[in-house]
Order: sequence, then C-alpha cells, then structure tokens
Amino acid sequence: MLETIAARIYDNQFAFLRENVQNAIDALRMQAQRDRRASSDSGYRIDIHIAGNSASISDNGIGMTKEELVQNFWTMGASGKNTAEARAAGCIGTFGIGGFANFGVCDSLEVISKTDTCPTAHSTSLARSAFGIDRYALPKVAYHATAERQERGTTVRGTGRTSFDVAQLQQYIRQFVGHVEEPIFFNGKKISQVPFETPGKKRELERYTPSAGRPGFVLYADGDTTLSAEISGIVHHGTTVPCSGFVRLAGNGVDAFKRGFRLCSVAVNSHIGVSGWIDCDAMTPTAGRDSLDATSVTLLTQIFQAIEQSASRHILADSELLAGHIRLLPDFLRRGLLPQLGKLRVELVEGGEVTLDEIRANQGPQRRAYYTSSGRSTAATEVLAARGHYIVRVSGNAPRRKAEVQFLTKYCAGQEIDGLLECVEVYTHLDAFERSILTEISLSVKRLFKAPEFKLVAGRLTLDTPIYWSGKRESGSVLVYVDTRHGELQKLRPLGYSSLFWSMIEAFCREYLTETLKREAPKLFGAGAMDLDALSKANSELWELVIGDIEVSRLGSEPAVRPGGSVEVVRRGDVTRLTISSGGGVEPENEPAQGGKAPKILQIVDESGQTGLAGYYLRIPESATAAFGEIIRKFQSFAVVWYANRVTWQGSDLETTAFLFDVSLDRLVVGKDGNAAHGALEVTAQQVQTYSGQIYFFIPGEVERHIVPRDTSDLIRIQIRHELVDLNRPRSWTSKGSAK
Repeated sequence: MLETIAARIYDNQFAFLRENVQNAIDALRMQAQRDRRASSDSGYRIDIHIAGNSASISDNGIGMTKEELVQNFWTMGASGKNTAEARAAGCIGTFGIGGFANFGVCDSLEVISKTDTCPTAHSTSLARSAFGIDRYALPKVAYHATAERQERGTTVRGTGRTSFDVAQLQQYIRQFVGHVEEPIFFNGKKISQVPFETPGKKRELERYTPSAGRPGFVLYADGDTTLSAEISGIVHHGTTVPCSGFVRLAGNGVDAFKRGFRLCSVAVNSHIGVSGWIDCDAMTPTAGRDSLDATSVTLLTQIFQAIEQSASRHILADSELLAGHIRLLPDFLRRGLLPQLGKLRVELVEGGEVTLDEIRANQGPQRRAYYTSSGRSTAATEVLAARGHYIVRVSGNAPRRKAEVQFLTKYCAGQEIDGLLECVEVYTHLDAFERSILTEISLSVKRLFKAPEFKLVAGRLTLDTPIYWSGKRESGSVLVYVDTRHGELQKLRPLGYSSLFWSMIEAFCREYLTETLKREAPKLFGAGAMDLDALSKANSELWELVIGDIEVSRLGSEPAVRPGGSVEVVRRGDVTRLTISSGGGVEPENEPAQGGKAPKILQIVDESGQTGLAGYYLRIPESATAAFGEIIRKFQSFAVVWYANRVTWQGSDLETTAFLFDVSLDRLVVGKDGNAAHGALEVTAQQVQTYSGQIYFFIPGEVERHIVPRDTSDLIRIQIRHELVDLNRPRSWTSKGSAK
C-alpha cells in the first residue's frame, strides 16, 4: 500500500519538492496567524537547498512536537491542518498523506522539527530498506533529540534514489511559488513574491461588488475586441471569501491559486473562452494536485458564468465587439437571442457595411431588404441598390450566414434575390412618351458605354425596379427589360421632349446601369476602371498634362489667377431660367440661339413638383465638356465641398478617375449669421445636368448667393479651374483651349 501511494502521488522529484515546500508555506502561514503578522514579513523564510542526490527544505514556521511528528507526519490519513486556525491562515494542504509518500523518490528521509514550547529539537528518520521488515505494519521510524535546530521550525532532508535535476526543479517550483507572499529561496536565490499580472489601461465597461450568487468584478474592453475581467471577491456560503484574479475572455485554461500558491490549471466550461488566473481561499485541490475538487469547480463555473453573462450583454450591444466574437453566434441563437443581434454588421453588395438594426429601422415599402448568397454583384443587385434597397452579401461563414439570414427574414422582411428578378408582363401598347423613353435609353447607353448588342423590352418586373439588364439573349442581343410605367420614369413626363428630358434619361442610365455596363464593355473599362492612357492619346488635341505648384492668393476685387485657371465675370444676364410647367413641357426664358454659347448658370423652376430638379446649376468650361464630357457622364459619384472662398465639385468612378471643378470666389462664404460657413453635399445623378450640349453641376443653397447674381447691378468675379485626375498615379490633365 505504501509503495502504491508513493508511486501514484510523490512519483517524481517535482512532486516531492512541491509537496514539501507547500507544507513549509502552511507552517509559515499558521505561525504568522499566531503572531498576527503578515507571512510576507522578512522574519519568515523558507530555504531550499539541492545538490547531487541531496535535497532539503527548511522553514521557521510553527514546527512540530514529537507527538505531532508521530501523529501527523509519520502516519497516514491524519492532518493538523483541518482546523479553523489553519483555514483562517490559508493553508493549502489538508489531506494528511504523510511522509511515507516521499519514498517514491527518496532512499532515506530525515525530519528535524521544533516548536516554541519544545526544549529541544526532534529528529526523526526512516530509510526505504525498513519498508520490508514487517509487511503488515508501518516501518519503524528512528527518533532522537538533537541540538541541530535551536530555532523554531522544520527541516526536511531527503536522499534521492537518483541525482536531483537542479535547473529543472528550480524552474518547476518557481511556477508554483512565484506569486506567494512568503520569502522563498532556492539555493540562495529568491523565487517568490512576484506580483500577479493586473490590467493596464483599459476601457471599463461594467463594475459589480460581491454579492450572493455573483462575484465582484470589473469588465474591461482591450484595444482590440478582446474582453477581460478583474475579479475582486466572492460570497461563499454566506461569507465573503478573499478572491482576486484577472482573466481574458479568450482561450481555455485558468490557473487556480490559493494565496499565491498555484494549485493547478483548470479548463472552465465557457462559451466565450477564458484564460488567466484566479486566487481564492475557497479553492481546494484533489489529492493528486492536478485538478480542483467538485465544490471548487462548481464555484469557479459560477464565477465565470456571471462574467460571461455580463460580457455577452456588452458584445450584443457593440458592433465591434460582436464582430470580434462571431464564434458566439450559434450560442446566441440557441439561447433565443436572435432579436438582439441587430448590432451585427453585414456587407452590402454595392460596397460598405450596415448594421442589421439599421436595416430593420429603415426598411419599408420603398426600401426593402434583399440578400444574396452568391456574393456577386449582378445587374439585378445593382439596379435594386440604385433604387435604394438594401442588398446584403451574406457571409460565407456558415454560423454567421445562418444568423444574418434568420434576422433579415424575420425582422426585415428580407428576401433572397438570387433568381428573383424577372419580367412578369410585357407591355404591348406603348404611348408616345413610353416610346421616347426607350429611344433615349438606347441612345444614352450606346453613347455612354459603347455596350454590346442589346434589345429593350418594355414590361413590368417582379420587384420594384425600372430597368433590368438580364442575362438572357434573343438573336444574339442581350434582353434589357424597362418598366416604362414605373414611377421613376413617369415623373419625367412633365419635362416633355426637352433637353432636360434627355439629360435626365442619361442620368437614369448612369445611376442604374453603370456598374453592369462596365463589365459588359471591357475594352473601355478593363477590370472596371477607365484606361486613361488610351483615352488621353485618343484626345491628345483636347488634353494637356498639368503640374500642380504652390501659390499665394489674395482676396479682393481682382483675384489672383491660379495656374490653369481663368477669371470669369458672372452677370444676371448669364442666368437662363427653365420652367417645368405643371401642364407638361419645359419653357426656356432665354434659350441660346443656334450656335450661341450655352448659359453659364441654369435656374430650373419646377412647377410640377415631381422631378426634384429645382435650383441653380453652374456650367463647367466648354473646353472641359469637349475634352472630358464622355468620362464625366460615366461617373456614378458626385459631391460638392465649400470652405472659405472655395467651392469644389468632384465626380469620380470611385476606382481610377476623378474630375475636379474648382471655383475661387472674390469673397468669403458666410452663413446667414455672418460667420464663415463650410459644408459638403453629395450630388445625385440628376443634379448633374446636360443642357445645350454642356454639363452643369448643382449649386448648393448655402453658396448660391455667392455665385448667382441677384440683379443686373450684381457682378460676381470667380476664378475657375478644372482637372481630370488619375487616382493611381500622381498626374492630372486639363483641357486645351480658352473656351469659357
């Protein structure tokens, strides 16, 4: 029986050293308890000396009397640490396995001990050879009084059956005693009293004080999306128990300590994952020292379940945290938390991201939610996106895809778009306006994109879309379905057959077909981007390369001309008024004569209230339209920015090319309060108009009075400058010629 115990428990040098050092720590803690001092006091000390096959562990703790040596050390099943005093002191061991277990490693063992009340020290010893004398009784332990120890404490000396590995033993024991408060020395070198890892500067999310059923802890968010928690105490069996710890909610393994002494590593049952350390007086190891007992495991699970519940709430409430914990989605679904997954960010086919909550809040009859599993941008997804609908590219990760689809279908009335868009009715009787729509769409597509052969078919589509470039073919031509009775096209009816009608059809084609036709016209666009080198060579008589430089400009009646710019004077006579009448048609106030110059500014008055075109529009230079007009008309993104005395319009294909139209004023842009104003505005496709063959950009209301003359006496001097910018290389072009 003794040999079995020795082989199973103290079966190697490491276990021998660990268990005897643990006993020495317990002895110091009990003595410190009696002295009412901290066991970290320099007056307490443990010394470990190892050389060859000799090892000794010495402490100046409580020591043992002769009777205690016999009853507690040289016996089995008895322990002097199952007392209230020992528990209050934080003793680690309680099993009472006894000194016999040391003979799994030792050939002989000597224990010298003395208490404060003993007149002399007691020396006890035993050799392994004594085990076989009487197989039915414990071996006889030799005893004699000794003067070797004059002070209180205990020394354990063992002679190993083989030589001890000094370096490995030091490394091993350090991981168990590195954080204990007691001073411990290994061959003269201190190996204890190292502080635990504590949280650095982190963002605090939540704080709890210890209470029944819930530990005290602070939940933190790290710089990345990792969460962590600092444990501050627990209430166990109605009593507050000393407890501390720091864990990251990732990984799987927590080191359990008892007042700094490492008990073992524990795998905690956790959905999120947890790693780190916890130091708690309520933790008790099993006899083998490789796990915690059932009570301790239950307590540990309760602690981390409380932390995990708090963490889950914060993860569900934060898009960044949720993105960093996608692995938790299956668990959230199992727990019925689908309604709380609104902070999950999903990718849109047309680019960008949006949360599921945003889709839920904004979806409706005019803005529906669709999703695609293919992940590809198609003519169907592009036309629906142009209508303002949400087109979600669901994740390729199966658990995440399941959560996204369930949320979209249940809370956003989402539909899968793959194979959903079809023509359900072909119109057989078209009026003159509908035929005009088809004609202008055909001309605009050919002019803008040099598209492959196609055939327009008027009809009603399954979804709320006015046009769909399908994948079907008829006699070698791609079928393009156009709902000529769709509200998006019918709102143009008041324009009649005017230049605004043609311009709006061109804007319609840019908005709905640009991305699709980029793919259909690879010779022009390549991988979706313009070939500026080829275009510049083809238009070399219209373009010139410009180099930006640094200048100084002063505001005044005669603004300095910046490189590549020209000064313009705008009078009220340079404004042409176009009225969209409620009865239909466009009435120009002073339309330019045949061959005359196009007006510098358009004023569109919309009496019909349907087109959304009302406002002022500024013409870009005629030379810029001649040189870059084809490119500008292909852009799908426009914006305007104003600040100080500058207003800049920009159009871009969002990949390789941008057109900048810059206006410098002879005055500062000020708001109604008289202070300097600044701002930016996204310009829609219909706010980039074509009139008399020229391109006009919408003027925001905030800068309108600084560019548009109020009456015949109001003269406004502006300096204009434009350039076509290659976004992939440091170069730009301006147009040749002096046309204003």
